[in-house]
Amino acid sequence: MIAAGAIFAANDGPQHFGVDEARALNVLQNNLFIPVMLGGLTIATLSMGVAMLRTKALPAALGVITVIVGVVCLSGIVSWFGFLASGPLTLVIAGYVYQRLGQPASIALPDIPAARKSTEKAVSAKQKASS
Repeated sequence: MIAAGAIFAANDGPQHFGVDEARALNVLQNNLFIPVMLGGLTIATLSMGVAMLRTKALPAALGVITVIVGVVCLSGIVSWFGFLASGPLTLVIAGYVYQRLGQPASIALPDIPAARKSTEKAVSAKQKASS
């Protein structure tokens, strides 16, 4: 959205600003696309990888590879390779998800003691109320 806004600002009204402003907007719209795109890709890839590792919904190896691709996207100089790896990684993840589409399975969420205690209290209160 930031890159699109810079492009819109540069193309919308060149009659409203001078040469220096046009040059600054041109530099901005040329240089904003890659960092913003890689930032979004990094956030999405890292969050998918961490979710895969925490919930065990997909194989752990796939979660580790996804986290590695996210870190590579964040790395700077080699982030282009992370961008290139995200395409095949998306296809592999889609294959796993499609394979499990008709097989309902339980997903093990991480154990959170406070949540478990509050659920146990609610269940015991409900049992006492029904007795």
